[in-house]
Amino acid sequence: FFFLMIRRPPRSTQSRSSAASDVYKRQPPRSPLLLSVLIGTGTQIVTMTGFLLLFTLIGFASETHRGSLVTTCIILYVFLGFVAGLVSARIYKMLQGVHWLWCTIFTAMFYPATCFIIFNIINLFLVAERSSGSVPFTVFVALIALWFGISAPLVFLGGLIGYKSPAITHPCHTNPVPKRIPSQPWYLRKRYVFWIGGAIPFGTVCIELYFILTSMWHHYFYYLFAFLMVIIVLFSMTLACISIIITYLQLCNGDFRWWWKSFISTAGTAVYFVLMAVYYYLTELEVTRVSSMVLYFGYTLILAITFFIFCGTVGFFASFIFVRKIYSLIKSD
Repeated sequence: FFFLMIRRPPRSTQSRSSAASDVYKRQPPRSPLLLSVLIGTGTQIVTMTGFLLLFTLIGFASETHRGSLVTTCIILYVFLGFVAGLVSARIYKMLQGVHWLWCTIFTAMFYPATCFIIFNIINLFLVAERSSGSVPFTVFVALIALWFGISAPLVFLGGLIGYKSPAITHPCHTNPVPKRIPSQPWYLRKRYVFWIGGAIPFGTVCIELYFILTSMWHHYFYYLFAFLMVIIVLFSMTLACISIIITYLQLCNGDFRWWWKSFISTAGTAVYFVLMAVYYYLTELEVTRVSSMVLYFGYTLILAITFFIFCGTVGFFASFIFVRKIYSLIKSD
């Protein structure tokens, strides 16, 4: 579908070499701090997912042991804070950001604080109904201790090393004055890219997501972790391909603002996950209590945010590697 949209071949080598300076122009993209925080956090989540699947395959973490998957996930996320700080610092420095301290603070606080607030709201409803599923106060103390005692210092350590390292150099010279961007086709506008780019990758995981939701809310055991790893690899490859195609079409049409669009084009998959979760709630569950509804949609929101950052990060790095590769092969004028 996307290849049929290419109405003309790529530009000649000479025109691409003159356009290369605009792709890596000196003016950074909008909100470089937010983009760096999302990419750093997403790298942490992607790495955590890989290690979690590896541990489940070797039998270190199993769903048959109550809470082992969640515990392993939290521990992995905490100790991978160094990766988040390092990547966000490297990206922010490449985008010529100056507020490095705020970048590191937001990297350490943004995603954990969002999940912690949602988790607290869920727990308040459970405590109000005196549910046995409510989390005791000691667990919150332990989570805060892991957050501020291990994760945040590791994020700052990674950020310090990232800022002290040399900046990522561009494969071509940069143009201080960006050229005028021509009018873009309708399918390259952000609102269409968001919906179209997210639909195709979602088709590769929608059936597996159904089984995962069934395992979560109907208390079934999920054993197909090897098959899940294959699905996630295929899903990541689909995300990368979609992001590269959209970036390629965008560059062919003279729009060098690919940074945010490479992230948004695949992050839209999370919206389809939310729609699927709502459909599953209406058709597969019989919920009568308010606390159960808050529990379901609260955890769905946490998963959707995680899904959003995961998909956007994979798409961003795919386009990042693609753009650097194609313009490193072009001789600058």
